[in-house]
Amino acid sequence: MSSLKHHTSRLTLLAIAAGISGLAGIMFLEPAPRVTVSGSVSWQGVDPAAAANQRVTLVLPLRQRQRAVWPLAREAARKHGLEPALLMAVIQTESRFLPQARSPRGAMGLMQITPTTARHLKLTHPMDPQANLDAGAGYLAQLYRNHQGDLRLALAAYNAGPGRVAEAGGIPDIPETRQYVDTVLENLDLFRARYSALAKF
Repeated sequence: MSSLKHHTSRLTLLAIAAGISGLAGIMFLEPAPRVTVSGSVSWQGVDPAAAANQRVTLVLPLRQRQRAVWPLAREAARKHGLEPALLMAVIQTESRFLPQARSPRGAMGLMQITPTTARHLKLTHPMDPQANLDAGAGYLAQLYRNHQGDLRLALAAYNAGPGRVAEAGGIPDIPETRQYVDTVLENLDLFRARYSALAKF
C-alpha cells in the first residue's frame, strides 16, 4: 500500500480504491487514458502473485472518478473564486476526470493544460492532479475577470486562446470552440443540479 500511496498521494482516488475490497468492484470501462499505479494488488480475475510489484492500470467508472476529483476541484474552485460546479463541468468536458489524460496536441491532465499555457502559469508538474487543477482554475478565473464576467467568452478563451477571442471580438467562428462552450454550459447545469449530492463526498 505504501507504493500505491506514493504514486497517488495527491489524488483522492486512493480513498476509493482502498475502500473496495481487493479492488473487486472496479470496472474497466474506458481503455485510455489510464491512471497508472504501482504495488501489490489483487482483484477478480488477476493472480495476486503475478500482480505483486508490477505496474498495473486502473480505470474507475466515470461517477467514481468524479467523486474522487471532487474534493480537489472544490478546493481549487473556492481558492480562485469560481463556482465548484463550473470547474467540475470544465473537467468533465476537458478530460472526463482522467488525471493522466493527454490530447493529440499535448494538453495535459484534468484541465487539459497545453505546454505553452503551463509555461505561462509556471506549472512545473502538469500531470499532478492538484497542481493541474489549481493552475487551470486560476487561469480560468483570470480569463473570467479579463472578460468582465462573461462566462461564454471566458470559456471560449480557455479553449481557443484569449488572442483568438480578442481578434474575433467575441466567440471565434470555430466549430470546436462553439461546441466546447455549449457543452461546458450543459455540463454546468447538470453539476449544479447534483451539487448538493456531490457536496457530501
